[in-house]
Amino acid sequence: MDLARSHQPFISATSPSGKARVCKTLMRGFKSRRRLCDKERTAKRLRVCAPNTDPLTCDQMDRPSRSWQVNGVHAIAAGFTRIKEIAQMSGLQHSNISKYLSVLQQLGIVTREVPVTESQPERSKQGRYRIVDHYLRFYYRFLAPARTHLERGLIQQVWQNMRKHLPEFVGTYIFEELCQEWVRRQGDAGRLPFVPRRVGSFWGRGKPQIDVLAINEDDHAILLGECKWTAGPIRKRVVTQFLEDAQRVIPEPTERWTATYALFSKSGFTDEAKRAVGEKTCLWIDLHQIDSVLRHA
Repeated sequence: MDLARSHQPFISATSPSGKARVCKTLMRGFKSRRRLCDKERTAKRLRVCAPNTDPLTCDQMDRPSRSWQVNGVHAIAAGFTRIKEIAQMSGLQHSNISKYLSVLQQLGIVTREVPVTESQPERSKQGRYRIVDHYLRFYYRFLAPARTHLERGLIQQVWQNMRKHLPEFVGTYIFEELCQEWVRRQGDAGRLPFVPRRVGSFWGRGKPQIDVLAINEDDHAILLGECKWTAGPIRKRVVTQFLEDAQRVIPEPTERWTATYALFSKSGFTDEAKRAVGEKTCLWIDLHQIDSVLRHA
């Protein structure tokens, strides 16, 4: 798939009939995945995948309209990714939410992520959850909240909402994951200044978020990346802010670490932006470069 073009048919279907076909296709496509949240099939699948799960969990999954797994997925798709947030939004007790999320992980519906710099991920208090399946993620972001409108054929408002928020959705989720995968592939092929031990992202209390971070503690080498899915090229102010944020994330003492910086952009970079890095080692990766690596992976 050509990443630079793959989203264009979705965006450029401007006629009412074209919009209707897109929405109907998306709804039909979701039916093939709906079994993940169907109470009977999911409960059956749970007993096969997780036979030792507490019976209370299976009972919860059999409740028709307030099924905890659907509520939990709804909450995560809406951007509530921490345990406390998910519990509040799904109406579950905080003391039980970890067990329920563990079941969703066993079913392959969600995954738990921690900052890539964490040496003991299972003990990290910085964990957050995301939906694994891209289609489910899209469905719960755009289609589930508007299902009544779609079933009645009222697609204009739904379509406008998709057009407005799709670039943000792609940039926040899909593009960052593709950029991280590009780093993994290039590192494995020996095309980076070092071979990363771990690749992911970084966040933390009082610290800036870094979209892409790759690290090798033995070599004291680190790569920090910023991803931008925007219509225009990355400009100087974005690069300057990113470099400032990145300096706050490099482990202490910073002079022991060799840092590589990477800018990922859907629409390229201005010359002024490239000059802003000065003498620092920086990779400039556009959408076509990502596509050329990942299409052959």
